Amino acid sequence: MHILISEGKSELIVNKSKFIGYSVIANSREGFLARVREIKINNPSAGHAVYGMLIKKNTIEPHFSDDGEPSGTGGRPLISILESKKIINGGLVVVRYYGGINLGMGGLARAYSQAGSKQFWPQG
Repeated sequence: MHILISEGKSELIVNKSKFIGYSVIANSREGFLARVREIKINNPSAGHAVYGMLIKKNTIEPHFSDDGEPSGTGGRPLISILESKKIINGGLVVVRYYGGINLGMGGLARAYSQAGSKQFWPQG
């Protein structure tokens, strides 16, 4: 398992919707959720702030939220990224500014996954 060593931020545009991904370091669920609240405050006109986190206490505790997006399209893809990269004690938050074009469930899941992945594979 790996622990995030720094927090980061990146942006992705998909069909006029802007997705801003954040990597967040936290040693507790409460600490992570406090950072989610800060991110929401800093992005007041964003429609959604989905997240996925893996926090280790006695066991690794995954927790995620689709924040009003269709079930499984936001938080679960972020958990999959963390699991594949073996990241613990942190997570990913992605806020979405709706651009007026519906992406469908598959498009949403891909966009959230791409936005979260950019934290580990930055693209120019």
